[in-house]
Amino acid sequence: MVSMFKRWLRGRLGISENADDDDADEDAATYGSLVRKGRHVALRAHVEANREAFQRWYADEEIASLLRHDLEPLSDWQSRGYFDSFVLPLSARGLCFAIHERKTKRLLGTTALTDKMRTGIGDSALFRIVIGEKDSWGRGYGTEATRLVLEEAFQVLGFSEVRLEVFGHNERALKAYERVGFRVTGEHSEWVPRRQINLRVIEMAIAADEFARHGEHLREGHRGPASYLLKGQREERKAARAAKRLRRAEKKARRFSHRSAAEVPDLPNPPSTTD
Repeated sequence: MVSMFKRWLRGRLGISENADDDDADEDAATYGSLVRKGRHVALRAHVEANREAFQRWYADEEIASLLRHDLEPLSDWQSRGYFDSFVLPLSARGLCFAIHERKTKRLLGTTALTDKMRTGIGDSALFRIVIGEKDSWGRGYGTEATRLVLEEAFQVLGFSEVRLEVFGHNERALKAYERVGFRVTGEHSEWVPRRQINLRVIEMAIAADEFARHGEHLREGHRGPASYLLKGQREERKAARAAKRLRRAEKKARRFSHRSAAEVPDLPNPPSTTD
């Protein structure tokens, strides 16, 4: 009964169950208070010190081509205004999170739940995410951060559904969302006048019960597209197994070579070709 009350109180206060006392450290003032942690990344509240990195991310043309519907990067004053008037207030309400590497606390990106609307199954929110540090792309950080936000959305914030929009050319993001359990619900195109192109936008969604079933599928040990292993880890383990097999083969070859030398009798000198 006590544990149930604690879970209810955490939900009312917007505190994640895995935001344990040992994680409420003195770094909160520097990095932001911890909201939820995974194996490799943690969600924290945004702090003003994150503004500089945020502005750098949104000034990047490659990132803008994957996120912005006009495909254009933001100017300094635009990104500053966006961070100060949107990101910080939304983070204070528990709906926007800074993504940090858990081990180093390095700031990697940002994510949010916005555009709340009422649907037939309950409240729905629009999911947004960007891993701004490009040297961290392809390592599974975005996938894990997405999963953590969904846990927060369904377990603490009480949403019944989370939806998103992703550009058709953003294949890496599409695969990440599928690994977490999102399903495609439709698509539409948007005309980008400055670029004179049609932008293909794919619509996806996941309901609370779907996310729960997807998590149960993982806990039962099924391997598949939603593996928790990061890409880098899988490649490292694969390389380690290959190196181990090579060492075994070399050891076996040396053993065979020594045994052969001991067992084979000396042969007489071969006849001279001049005889």
